[in-house]
Amino acid sequence: MLNLIKIAVTGPISSGKSTACELLAKHKAYVMSADDVVHKLLQSNINIQNQIIQLLNKKISFADSSYRKQIADAIFNDYALLDKYEKLLHPLVIEAIKEGYHKCLESGSYKMFVCEVPLLFETKMDTLFDKILYVQADSNTCIERFIKKTPYKAPEWHKRMNRFDSEPLKKNNSFFTIVNNGNIKELSQQIDNFLNSQAN
Repeated sequence: MLNLIKIAVTGPISSGKSTACELLAKHKAYVMSADDVVHKLLQSNINIQNQIIQLLNKKISFADSSYRKQIADAIFNDYALLDKYEKLLHPLVIEAIKEGYHKCLESGSYKMFVCEVPLLFETKMDTLFDKILYVQADSNTCIERFIKKTPYKAPEWHKRMNRFDSEPLKKNNSFFTIVNNGNIKELSQQIDNFLNSQAN
C-alpha cells in the first residue's frame, strides 16, 4: 500500500487553520484535529478525567460543556500546570494521529492526510509530518475572530499565545505559508496554490 503525504496545518490562535482544513477536505484530504482528539479524550476516557481532576485539584463535570472553560481558566493562569497537562495528553494525541493516518491509508479514499496541530513545533510533533502548512493572520484579525467564537476578550488571546514559539522561526520551518487576512475566496485560492506547489 502506498503511503499518503502527511500534512500538518499550524499557526496562531484564530488564524484560520480549521477553515483551511475544511477547504483541504474538499480536495479529498482526510482531516484530523489535535484539539478534537483532546476533547474526545476528556469526554470519554475516565482514567484521563480522573488524572485531570487530580492535577487541577478541582471538581469538573465532563458531561457539562463548560468543562473546557474550567480547564482553560486553570491551565492558562499557571504555566507549570499547563506543562503537566500537556505532558499528560500529548502522547495520547500522537498515538491518535498515527492511528488516524493508518485509517486514512486503509480506506483508500483520500489523496492526503491532514492534521491541524496548533502547538506543532512546541510539542515536537512536526517530525510526524512530511509537509507543514503555516496559516497566519495579523494579530488584530486573529483577536477579532477569537472574540467572536469564544467567551473571552483580547487579553486571553495574548495569554494563550504566550505558549507559542516565535512566528518567524515556525514560518522558516514550514513548507508553505498562507496569509489569511481576507475572505474565504482568497483563502481558497491560496489553498489551491499550496496544492499546486505539491505537484511541482
